Amino acid sequence: MYTQTRKFYLLALLGLFFTLQACNEDDGPNDPGAGDEELITTVIVSMVADQPTPDGRTYTWSWTDLDGPGGDEPVVVSDSLPWQGLYNYTVIFRNETAVPPANLVNTEIEQEGTDHQVFLQFEGVNLQYQYEDEDANGQPIGLRGKVLTFLPGEGTMTVTLRHEPDKDAVGVVGGVIVEAGGETDVEVEIPIAVFEQ
Repeated sequence: MYTQTRKFYLLALLGLFFTLQACNEDDGPNDPGAGDEELITTVIVSMVADQPTPDGRTYTWSWTDLDGPGGDEPVVVSDSLPWQGLYNYTVIFRNETAVPPANLVNTEIEQEGTDHQVFLQFEGVNLQYQYEDEDANGQPIGLRGKVLTFLPGEGTMTVTLRHEPDKDAVGVVGGVIVEAGGETDVEVEIPIAVFEQ
């Protein structure tokens, strides 16, 4: 009788453990139940001219959604770039609900670089980009790179962070998201413009 009771409690504990594990795995980074270290409330894209300019201006786009899906609309800040320019870009993913807010999300992405990749997609504007950072396998992560602007125009920039993409799929190392697969940790769309100086 004592042995059967012990077996029952052991099985019950194992069942509870696996149930909790399954719940944790189902929580996406932007789900209210996800751990704070995985929550992404803010995406910031910054660009500076590859050749220093007299004003040293930084161009910045941002998307912030502090209360998560279903609450208030995200706060979006857009910017404009001069045409025919080469720029160094950085992408920052933050959890603004952390105290103090920090770039811990970026740190995790870099530490687990083989499991992450950032994609930039441009609609309505003629921009090209290339990666300037690498994971442990020499494949891109996408937190840093270069952007080249061509003709003036207005459109959108979509920033996507993929978890466990197939970096060996066609075009993925060049920033083509179509065959990347994996799971989307966050995807945001921000207006962008290129103007003639």
